[in-house]
Amino acid sequence: MATAIAEAGFPLRAWAWRLASLDGLGKIPHQRHDTAGELAAACDIVCLCVRTDADVLQLVDQILQDLRPGTVVVNHGTGLPGNAVRLAQLCAKRDVEVMDAPVSGGRPAAEERRLTTMVGGPLSAAERCTLVFRSFSRHVVHLGEAGAG
Repeated sequence: MATAIAEAGFPLRAWAWRLASLDGLGKIPHQRHDTAGELAAACDIVCLCVRTDADVLQLVDQILQDLRPGTVVVNHGTGLPGNAVRLAQLCAKRDVEVMDAPVSGGRPAAEERRLTTMVGGPLSAAERCTLVFRSFSRHVVHLGEAGAG
């Protein structure tokens, strides 16, 4: 997904708990950040690809003070709808919008840019993120408010 975003011409910034996770970016143009907070402060759209709802909440708690008002946080993981609502409420205090946007299709679909992205969250945020989602997705479907993705 990150490769597709960069190849579509969007500036790509990256950080990972495990540096080896970034090895796949190879020669793809991107800027690596030393901390998640540093990355968050530099982005208008912050996409999260972590394993569990607990990981998402831990990471957002870590970066929340660094997010600028107007930023959109996108959780591409598969999680419980209630946690998506909780995350949206937490971020709203900083004037940050949240999208739950899990993807379907697996690695082959990602490599061929034919994932399906199911989006939950404010329509205004979905519209801001659609071109980024389309860089790696054949189908982008906005399903409603937080927790619907």
